[in-house]
Amino acid sequence: MRQEHHLDPAQPQAYARLIHSLHDLDSRLSVIDSAISYIKALLVAMHLWEQSMETVKSQPLEAVQRYLQLVKFVQLVTEQEVVQHSWRDLGDYLRQCQQQLWTNLDLILRENFEAKLGDLKWPVPLQPPYGPDIKAKVDAFEYCFNALLLLGASDTKEEGTLTVTPLQIMLAAIALRFRFHFEGSKPTNRLDKPEWYLKHIKTQIESHLPFLMTTVQPIMQRAGLSISAKDYFIDGLLKNVKRKVLRTIPKMLEHPQWFSHTVHELLQFDHDLQEDYGFQLQLPDGTSKADLVSDLVMEHEDWFDAWFSSERNFVQMRYDAMMADANAFELCEDDDQTMEISVTTYSALHLVQLLEGVLDTYKLIPHIQQQLHFFVRVQLGLLSFYHDRIESALGSFEARSLIRSVPVPGALPDAVTGVVTASETGGPLGVLPKLFRWWSSAKRVHDFIKTWEDKTFFLTLQASLEESPLVLSSLQHKVPASVDLSLLPNGLFTGVIQDYASLMDQTQQICTTILIKDWVHNTRVYTKSDQWWQAFDASEKEVSSSLYPALQELWLGLKYLHQQYPAHSFLQMFKAVSAGIEDHFWRNVMTKNQFSADGIQQLATDIQLGLWKVGQRVVKRPENYARRLKEALQLLTLSKEECREAMDRLTSKTTTLDQLGIDTLTTNEVRDVIRRRNDMLT
Repeated sequence: MRQEHHLDPAQPQAYARLIHSLHDLDSRLSVIDSAISYIKALLVAMHLWEQSMETVKSQPLEAVQRYLQLVKFVQLVTEQEVVQHSWRDLGDYLRQCQQQLWTNLDLILRENFEAKLGDLKWPVPLQPPYGPDIKAKVDAFEYCFNALLLLGASDTKEEGTLTVTPLQIMLAAIALRFRFHFEGSKPTNRLDKPEWYLKHIKTQIESHLPFLMTTVQPIMQRAGLSISAKDYFIDGLLKNVKRKVLRTIPKMLEHPQWFSHTVHELLQFDHDLQEDYGFQLQLPDGTSKADLVSDLVMEHEDWFDAWFSSERNFVQMRYDAMMADANAFELCEDDDQTMEISVTTYSALHLVQLLEGVLDTYKLIPHIQQQLHFFVRVQLGLLSFYHDRIESALGSFEARSLIRSVPVPGALPDAVTGVVTASETGGPLGVLPKLFRWWSSAKRVHDFIKTWEDKTFFLTLQASLEESPLVLSSLQHKVPASVDLSLLPNGLFTGVIQDYASLMDQTQQICTTILIKDWVHNTRVYTKSDQWWQAFDASEKEVSSSLYPALQELWLGLKYLHQQYPAHSFLQMFKAVSAGIEDHFWRNVMTKNQFSADGIQQLATDIQLGLWKVGQRVVKRPENYARRLKEALQLLTLSKEECREAMDRLTSKTTTLDQLGIDTLTTNEVRDVIRRRNDMLT
């Protein structure tokens, strides 16, 4: 080799020059290769660019495919930067070319797609199935939609995000109309008419939904996109609504009625979107959530407080007007056939309607904290106010009607009755109707609230409260003192139902007290009679004349209670009245007098044909509600021999009262009754 290159071994510098020359030659060859690669890359990129631009109008999908090839080629070139930093400038240039081509294609495809929409007269609704003429235009629409969709997918900046450009263009036409009608100078742009633009949006959804589901959604599915065309379209429309709401609410704060009306409409609008169209906003992570326009208000503390105050003030104003009405506690017919009684008072009926109206206001609110504001501060507040009103009325009535009288010096003992009785105020019918009006008011509210216990809404609210009991802590200082929030986790209406049941019980107790006191007042002459020990003709079996007034008043009272109150409530009162009258008979007649045979006969007549005859008009076997009287009469009407035998048996430790047929009276009471007979004194 040395000989071929004529290298002189004695001259080593020649070797160095050769090596340097070879290295220089290799460097030049590398530069040439790099230049050739640069040129080839540029040629490929330019070729793809030119092909894409040449076919974009005639074959949009083909143009997008060439663009996608360019994207992959640019990625390949960019990867070379890791190996050869000299490619960096080429990569930057090609990325600029790619972006410019995308911009050009996007502009042309948008114009092309808008032209196809114009052919379909969009946004005029399209209703499948399509006729032959429309079908050809729809096919062209689908082709351009697909091309624009494919181009948009290639420009995704982040994984999980996607701008559906064709739908954005379709939405832009609708948004333009929205601005024209509801954000300009047109008469349809009114602060007090939010339902106009909300109805417009719902109309757009309903009219375009068939086209979206039958034509647009299949295109997106074929493109491999897991996105709902319906939800994307609705979300795009909602941007107009949200913009409108954000601009108008600050102006409406000066008009509480308009503001309240707007929030009502927004809540109902959100509800309709979910119920009627199943709208759920799709998130980048693949999940979905309810996208609520009303949250613009609910999540803005000042706006929510303003709305809540407006609603509460309006409800309070209606309640005050209702209670100020002279007919508030007058009876009226109740059209609700599910209620136990068919009559109630105007105030109770209006209160129920008011409570239902409040529920309609807040049941669509999606957040428990804000729902509880209405439930606790408004509904429970109203129920507490109404309860206190009736309770106060009952307390005043008791103080006025049943207060003990003060004895007057020098007055006759009979003039002091101990109470202001019903006889002094027009008899039982003079006061019982008033008590029934209060009772029926409490009953109507009580029964209505019990129907709410099983409502799905309140069951859900109860479950949410059990999971988050601390949400009540911020409300305790904002409710009336009579509202005990500590009971809510155990039952939303437990305390309310108990309170109104207590009102009903209190009213019934007053009714029975009135009848008993009235009986005591009307039997003063009867109980002071000294005829019982004497012998007289009692064979005709007529009720004592002095007992007739008491029986007449008792019948009027029982008749009224029987006609007005439900059977179970009446039986409770009848039982209490019977017990009171029985006790009065026992203390003032049975155990204070001696009885001859005629006296016993007269007493039996008064009780059986008088007292119990009245009771038979309203209940079966009234004697079973006064068993002490029944058994006392049984003992008094025994023959003398049977009485002596009974007395003898009572002294025997082995004899029980059961053998005498006595269930209620004690041994001492049996002995006392028998000794009341004149013939048993010795």
